[in-house]
Amino acid sequence: MIAGRAAGQAGTAGARAAGDRIAAAAYVALVAIALVTGRLGPLAAALTFFFAPGYFLALRLAAGRLPGVALLALGLVLSPAIATATLLPVVSLAGASLATARVVLFALGAGLALEALRAGGGFPRRHAADESVTAATPLDRSFWAGLALLAALALPLAAADVQLSFHGLYHLSIVHAILNGAVPPPNPGYHGGPIDTYWAFHLFLAAAAPGIGISPLVVSTVLRAASLLAVFLLLGVLARRVGGGVSPWAVALFALFCINLLGPLLVLTDFEGRLAEWLAGGYPQPHWLGSAMPLGDARAANGLAKFLNFNAFSYALAVWTAGLLMVATPALAAVPRGLLLAFLGIAAITFHLPTAPALLVVAPLAFALAGARRNDPARARLVRLLAAGVPSLVALLLTSPYWYAILVGFQEAASGGAGFAWPPRLLLGNLATLLGAFLLLLPFLAHGAVRPRPGTEAAVLRWVAAGTLLLGLVLVLPGANQYKFFLLAAFPVGIVAADAAASAFRRPRLRRAILALGLGLAVVSAATASVGYLRSRWWVRPFYQHEGTALANRGTDAYAFLRRQTPREAVALERPVAVDASLIGAVGERQSFFRLSPWGYYDALPGYAGRAALLSALFTPGTDRAPILRQVQEDAAVPVYIVLERRHLGPLFEALLDDFAREPTLCSLFRDDGGAVLGVGAACSRVRRHGPLTAGTVKTGGRLRTVP
Repeated sequence: MIAGRAAGQAGTAGARAAGDRIAAAAYVALVAIALVTGRLGPLAAALTFFFAPGYFLALRLAAGRLPGVALLALGLVLSPAIATATLLPVVSLAGASLATARVVLFALGAGLALEALRAGGGFPRRHAADESVTAATPLDRSFWAGLALLAALALPLAAADVQLSFHGLYHLSIVHAILNGAVPPPNPGYHGGPIDTYWAFHLFLAAAAPGIGISPLVVSTVLRAASLLAVFLLLGVLARRVGGGVSPWAVALFALFCINLLGPLLVLTDFEGRLAEWLAGGYPQPHWLGSAMPLGDARAANGLAKFLNFNAFSYALAVWTAGLLMVATPALAAVPRGLLLAFLGIAAITFHLPTAPALLVVAPLAFALAGARRNDPARARLVRLLAAGVPSLVALLLTSPYWYAILVGFQEAASGGAGFAWPPRLLLGNLATLLGAFLLLLPFLAHGAVRPRPGTEAAVLRWVAAGTLLLGLVLVLPGANQYKFFLLAAFPVGIVAADAAASAFRRPRLRRAILALGLGLAVVSAATASVGYLRSRWWVRPFYQHEGTALANRGTDAYAFLRRQTPREAVALERPVAVDASLIGAVGERQSFFRLSPWGYYDALPGYAGRAALLSALFTPGTDRAPILRQVQEDAAVPVYIVLERRHLGPLFEALLDDFAREPTLCSLFRDDGGAVLGVGAACSRVRRHGPLTAGTVKTGGRLRTVP
């Protein structure tokens, strides 16, 4: 029997190795065709940005040590990290174009595939781990059922426009600035100010979108869907590592959505309030979701919500889960583990800098503490700790120009900062959020801490869960974003709690009932969020629509005129609006001269108050605009245009048009019923160099003439 099993495993391994060699050869051929003939470029780009380089790197480093499902997930997670590690130096430091950076990335991906092909898929088999580690996580009926359920819960991802909620317009502004050649991108709400947020996420979208031939919104949709799938696969592998006699895929789903298990109960028991809102679907966003948070920060009310928004945090969750697998798999040799963790550390820093300490600090410490023994000498403990932290140090050093510039920009722009929550008010607020997020799981976490299951993997996850919860408790991040540490902690917390529940009850029926109840609450919580998104259609505004790869405004073509017929480096003025409400960058694809910052992020920038007053005066009827326009032109140092939109201005729209018609330095370039575009000074002539004008008027010598 043992011999037969060994022969079967050898046959399976041989078949998989042959398949990997065929895949590597096919990918190299695809890249060669794309580079030489220009054909199949979108397919090559899609595979390169989202899967192939990461898969072949993981295959080369960890084949024989991780099951195939983990390698597939690592391909989805590592490829954006490899793309980022390539794009940042090539575009930012070397000054190459995005097209050149894609060629370099293609060559790197083909090189990784060739190396995996040369090595036969991995390190020599004499380094392979034992059967208990390399055994595949079973793709049984529970896996397919879980995958189908996950797809149903993530149905709102099918609508790319869902991302226009929660900072979507703001993030699109940064993407379009990069596409227009600004690297690093400017501050999206204050022209000339330093960028004060992580932007590798936007660089990834800007490089992938034209290469594949889709819009940045669709690229982000694919990235979020791939991240959600990778998290599910990796959590299943982790749950199998820990054991507990429960289906690993059921535990994976539970860990994904175990935040705020009381939420569904609160929604269902308040028919007149939360449930009525949910059923009506008439609100611009599902406020019931936040109101279902019993304590603390309502943004931690659901684990699915982050995968439905335009942000880098969904990918950061996948990076985090891959890092957990690396530190919780002791069979991986030091070199492969270190290289993979270094790439994941780069992704954690560049895609979501605020939560990077969880992967860079907590995970290595957990690995070192879980493997420590009482009789280990101090030197051995120190060596283990240093070895665990080396990948983090490498990632920090390699990305230091990037994160240092962001931190400097933040210090210049923000009126508040990060720190420790030592004041009682902040500490109690974080504690309330922690309790609200995991209230029903606290007994099981306590049981897991007092009576832990033996095993290195389970110990690592317990330490990671404790350390990440501690970060969320004692830290304060800009915008009170420390709640995201609790979203990170949910994954190890969910696995530890499920394992503790399985071991706490000896009667099989009671054990199954408790686990089924927990999984049911988790799924219902995610389902209420998903149905709320679909019913409310809160992302669909009557003035948004897609035109190919661009976003358009149904109310006016002024923004289409701006993006099609003005210089790429142009700056546009509008009546001051919130940074999340402006359409200049997201639809017009040009830089904004000034936007209001509702969170106070830009208040400390030099001249912020003066610029706010300047723009308010410019859009007030009866103002002497000549000195204002001169100052704006001097400050901008690029062609300047003015955008008027009837929807924003209301009755002021006609009054401002009449006022602007009397300004000798302005020219009217475009007008329809919903909006208008005017040029300031030399910008009137610059627009003629960028294609034929849409019918409008140009002012010369105090007279208006029609432009055909």
